[in-house]
Amino acid sequence: MRRDLFEYALKNLSRKGLRSWLTIIGVVVGISAIVVLVSLGLGVDKEIKGQLERFGTNYVIVIPGKGFSSFTSGGPPQFTGALYDSDVQAVKLVDGVDEATGIVMLSSAEIVFKGEAVGHAVNGVGWNVYGKWTEQQAGFQSGGPLDEGDVGGVVIGDSIARSLFEKEVRVGNSLFIQGKEFKVKGIFKKMGDMGGDFDDGMYVDLKAARSLQGETYEHDRVFTIFALTRADADVSKVAEKINVKLLERHHVAEEDKDFQVMTADSIMEQIGGITALLSLFLSGIAAISLVVGGIGIANTMFTSVVERTQEIGILKSIGASTRSILELFLIESALIGFVGGAIGIIFSILLLLVLMQFGVPIEFRVELFAFVLFFAMGVGGVSGYFPARQAARLQPLEALRKD
Repeated sequence: MRRDLFEYALKNLSRKGLRSWLTIIGVVVGISAIVVLVSLGLGVDKEIKGQLERFGTNYVIVIPGKGFSSFTSGGPPQFTGALYDSDVQAVKLVDGVDEATGIVMLSSAEIVFKGEAVGHAVNGVGWNVYGKWTEQQAGFQSGGPLDEGDVGGVVIGDSIARSLFEKEVRVGNSLFIQGKEFKVKGIFKKMGDMGGDFDDGMYVDLKAARSLQGETYEHDRVFTIFALTRADADVSKVAEKINVKLLERHHVAEEDKDFQVMTADSIMEQIGGITALLSLFLSGIAAISLVVGGIGIANTMFTSVVERTQEIGILKSIGASTRSILELFLIESALIGFVGGAIGIIFSILLLLVLMQFGVPIEFRVELFAFVLFFAMGVGGVSGYFPARQAARLQPLEALRKD
C-alpha cells in the first residue's frame, strides 16, 4: 500500500513539472547555504586548531589585564593592567616552568633599509626562551638565531624580507631601527596562514628593544610573559600555579585580577567557542532560506489540494481512507524536501570543491549531509501537513461536486 502511495505521489509531482521544480529550488537554496556555511565554519575551526597544534602545547602566556586597549604611535601600549620583570622572575620559580622571559613590543618603530623608511612593530625577546621556541616552529631559510644578549642583531620573517621594502632584505644587511643599526642575523621560513605573525615578525634582543623605547616607557615593564614548561609537566597545572603566584604578587582576588593566563588548550577552547557560535549564526541565517522554501512547499501543496479536489473525492469514493489521503500528500511534500535536499547537497559539494581549489579551508562531514537531508524531508513533511490534513478531511460528495 505504501509503495502504491509513493508511486502515485511521484507521478503527481512529475505531472506538475515546472511548479514542482520551482518549489524544489527553494529547498535547494536553503540546504546548499546551510551545508556550505557549516562546512566553512568547521574547516576554519579545524585549520586554526591545526595551526595552533603545530606550535606545540608546552607554553604558558601571561598578558596584562584583559588585553590592551590601544597603541599610541611611538609611545607605550595602553594596558588595563601591568606586568613587570619581577613578575617574570616569579614565574620562573613556579614548579614546572623550565624558563620564562618577558616580551617588549614597539608598536610602530621607524625601520630604514637602504634609504627607505617604514613603520613596523618590533618585538624584544629573551632569545634563550621565546627565540628558541620560534626557531623550532618556523626554522630558518637563511642565517640563524640571535645569540643571547646580542643587542646588535635582528631576526625577521619572510614577509619582512621580501615585501616590506622595495628591495629584498638579506642576511648580513643592515636595518636601522629608531636610528640604531642592526644586522640581519636570520630570516624565518615562510609559514603562511596562522604563521603570519612569524612571516611578519621582527625580533631583537630584549635589552636592545628597551634601548629603543625611549623615556616614555617604564623600563622594567613587559608586554607579555612567555614561559616554557618542562617536558614532564602538566601545562594546565603549571598555568594554575602561575595564576596563583601572580594573584599573590598583585594582591588581588580571582574576580579582580589584572592579568590573563593562557595555554594552547585554553586558546583552542576559546577559538572553538567563537567558531561554533559563528557557525551557528551563519546556519541560522541560511535556515531562513530553508524556511522560505518550506513556505513554498506549503503553498504548492495547498494549491494542489484545491486543484485536485475532485480527484480526492474519487479516491475516497473508491475506498481510500482519510489516513491514506493524508499520507499521500505528506509523501508528496516530503519527496519535494528530499529531492531538494539531495540536489542541494550535490550542489554544495561541487561549490565547496571549487572553494578548496582557492585554498579555502573546508571540512566535509558525512553526518552533516545526512542531517540536512533528513532535515529537508522534515521541513517538507511539516510544510505539507496542514494541506494534507485539509485534503484528508474533504467529504467525498462535496469533493465530487467541485468544478
